[in-house]
Amino acid sequence: MKPHTRKLVAIVAVSLLTLVAADAQTAAPSPRVTKGAGSAQDDDSIVLSPFTVSIEKDTGYIAADTLNAGRLSTNALMTPGSFEAMTRDFLNDLGIFGTDEASAWMTNARPLELGAVETNSMNPGGHALADSGTNVSLRGLGANPSTRNYFTSASTPKEYNVERAETARGPNAILYGEGGPGGSVNYLTKRAQKRNFTTLRIRMDDNLSKGVALDVNRKLTDKLDVRYNVNALDKRYFIDRTQFKEFDNAVSLVYRPFRNTSISVDADITKNTRPGLIMTYGEQYAKWDHQPVTAPITASATLTAKGLTNWSTVGTRSLTWIDGLGLLDFGGYARTAGYGLAQYIEYGYGDSVFPSMTPATARGISAMKPPARTFNGNPKEIEVTDHAKDAQFSIDHVFDNKLSLQLAGQYSKYEADGGNYYFTTIYMDPLYYLPNSTQLNPNYGKPFVYSYLGRNIDADRTSKSVRFVVSYPWKFLGGTTNLSMFLLHQQQGSDTAYYDKVIRTPGSTLAITSGQNQIKIFRYLDNLTPKLPDFSKMYDIVSIPTAQGINRQKTQAIEVAAAGSYLKDSLSFIAGFRRDLSMLDTLNGVTATRDARTGVFTEYTPDSRKAYNNTTTIGFVYFPIKWAGVYANHGEGFTIQTVTNKRLDGSFTKANIVPATERTAGLRFVLGHGDTKLVGSVGYYKAEQKNIPYSVGVGNINSLWRDLGLFENKDYSSRYIETFVGDHFSTGSANSITSSRSLYGSGWEASVTANLGKAFRLTVNGALPKTKQAETALDYLAYVTPKMATWTALANNAANPNRATDTTFVAQINQFISGFADGRSQDRTYKYRYNVFGVYTMPATRLKGLRLGAGVQVYGPSQIGNAIGLPYEYVYSKSYNLVSGSIGYTFRFGNRKIDVQVNVDNLLNYDSPVYNGLFAHVINGVTYNIPYGNKAIWPRAARLTLTAPF
Repeated sequence: MKPHTRKLVAIVAVSLLTLVAADAQTAAPSPRVTKGAGSAQDDDSIVLSPFTVSIEKDTGYIAADTLNAGRLSTNALMTPGSFEAMTRDFLNDLGIFGTDEASAWMTNARPLELGAVETNSMNPGGHALADSGTNVSLRGLGANPSTRNYFTSASTPKEYNVERAETARGPNAILYGEGGPGGSVNYLTKRAQKRNFTTLRIRMDDNLSKGVALDVNRKLTDKLDVRYNVNALDKRYFIDRTQFKEFDNAVSLVYRPFRNTSISVDADITKNTRPGLIMTYGEQYAKWDHQPVTAPITASATLTAKGLTNWSTVGTRSLTWIDGLGLLDFGGYARTAGYGLAQYIEYGYGDSVFPSMTPATARGISAMKPPARTFNGNPKEIEVTDHAKDAQFSIDHVFDNKLSLQLAGQYSKYEADGGNYYFTTIYMDPLYYLPNSTQLNPNYGKPFVYSYLGRNIDADRTSKSVRFVVSYPWKFLGGTTNLSMFLLHQQQGSDTAYYDKVIRTPGSTLAITSGQNQIKIFRYLDNLTPKLPDFSKMYDIVSIPTAQGINRQKTQAIEVAAAGSYLKDSLSFIAGFRRDLSMLDTLNGVTATRDARTGVFTEYTPDSRKAYNNTTTIGFVYFPIKWAGVYANHGEGFTIQTVTNKRLDGSFTKANIVPATERTAGLRFVLGHGDTKLVGSVGYYKAEQKNIPYSVGVGNINSLWRDLGLFENKDYSSRYIETFVGDHFSTGSANSITSSRSLYGSGWEASVTANLGKAFRLTVNGALPKTKQAETALDYLAYVTPKMATWTALANNAANPNRATDTTFVAQINQFISGFADGRSQDRTYKYRYNVFGVYTMPATRLKGLRLGAGVQVYGPSQIGNAIGLPYEYVYSKSYNLVSGSIGYTFRFGNRKIDVQVNVDNLLNYDSPVYNGLFAHVINGVTYNIPYGNKAIWPRAARLTLTAPF
């Protein structure tokens, strides 16, 4: 935070506290209000701050309040837009280990996929690698990283410290801050309360996971409350050699120095050890002819005929560690090659689609069954350890004239360190002899997983914010309109670096950054050691940076808003305007400039951008009759992009803010009151996000201009498209420019939440989403279209010495453009999506207190691709259902009430493949659309939760 910002914060804080103290001294004492024992309000009555969500008002699965319009607490039912909340009761009934497990129960939600693994309440994939801050996609569209207590944070809160998880579908910066077209998720953490309680929770499952959490709240004085939560978790998976450990601490302080004044401080410190990325294993041996290789093969034609390729060219090094054999040089020696599809998929199709190259003598892919679902080829060194820290504070005061002020701030930091190199591809060893010897290879014909030593990740994210809010309730026409304004200053930063570990060889003339200094590692499936050796004790190992990206982002915002309630609270509205200034600075290490001796970056590519964005929102809810109403909302939001490639004209992206808009309308209803209530809604939405950064490679275009110049003996270098890469003609992803694309979404959504007394709690939601893409790379099309005739003529000219490569370049451009397919639905969009979960508690019988729960997640057919050459002929993965069940009971043990609960996930043990991609394979002129990307559904598993209050 800059000096002038700190001064501003200090001035505002001192001014606020001075006003508060003066108000406290001049105000008359309030009357004493007597409440029952253990009440949350048993001392001098106070006026609650409109900036605070009263979670204590939540009943069962029904949330009472939400925080909206200028950070004003409003009734959830009367808040326009698509909002839902998962209360603490709901999270408890699910028996979840982590907050990301709850995301699959949200309306119109798809848990995000990590590689080829999809995270849901039955899958550990989201626990791997690092906390991205985003664990769910809403409406088939992008969602923003989650927020913590309505503040952008550097990490997602852990389950042990979460009081409520809120979903805001659709963009709405006035209500929820930044957000993509899908929306965002906010987590409310546990806050100190005005009563004493202690809760101990022990949790375990049949994978031998175990965890303990302690929640201690104390009312130290009439003015000071404190709450401490601690959590230790040792989470085991059904997948071999994977373990997730965490140790977490959180403290919350609430201090009321004066009447109607509240000062709160919350801090959260966590440490997590995450397993290696769990993925579907791809094969690279489908084409091998299964004939032994006895010597290096230099001829490309011979390699191709045998279904092989070399680890490296002859004469270069390819250092490889094999357990039991040591470090060998595979330079110039062959390895198996294949299609790279998941091995179990090709096994399923067998020789009919993936035939052996020598069918008469050796079988093809069907020669080996896939590994078991529990298989994991990654050693312990792949683990990532992260540390997260988050601190928040707020000073709230309500004056006697009802004017409310709040000064609030936040600081968070997330650090991740550890392995980022994964053993995810299976090969077969075709070498009959060990390299450079006549010794028989003991592993000939065996399958193995491969990676290299490194790369390690060193990633840091920080976030710090301060905001000042003022609000005033204006009485008008028999109702109240809360007028509010807030100022926000936010800074975020990230520094992500990747390091390869290489071997330094005395006397070598190779640059330390050369790939020949890397150590490859083969791990044979019949000899998977839990750990790798300590190579630093065996060789001179050096860590070399391979990539580094630094981002610094500042956001300043001012917002004015109004939230009104009229006609005896049957009509509510929200309207507001927000103005944002975003400033972005990035530095990206230039790989080619690394020092040959140390590997350190010597040059960084800078980029600085500034953008403004205006956001407006207006919406209403009206109940013309007591139990049924209507709502409509126009919401706008935005995301902040960090894409640094230049545009087609050579300039940087002019705006790093990407706006999004949604419109939604529908019906709402509420039946009953108090402990017996049913609330719900059904509505239709349309959302869009335009000018989304879209990367376009231009190496082939530059190559065509170069070849045209060579052919015509002219200089066309002025037409080269500039990128960050010094080589204009490379085809790497870095040699790209930034264009744009738009996304659209629409569909129906419905949800019902019910509490029938204290006996039955139920939540039901469903959605029929649709998506499509449009306006893809319009500037690129405008540039390429009039020039295609010239390039095509060059490629067809028999006198052109580069005719073959130019023909390929032209085909690449045409294929790239045809792939735009504007109007096409987005992959991984469901045809329908439903969730049902309920718990019934036995009434006054011999089984009084016995709880029975059940739920089902219905995943409709998911679009995974299209037939080759037919972008609108969609192919879908099949639908599936995941059923869960629970049973719980509370009994007395001495003078304590002990609650026991058993949850069973995937009750019916669904284990059919679930695909998320499509591979078009052509054999003998016949095209096969082959689904791939199986996600590992967690097998049927039971977890036990013991909860005891003290």
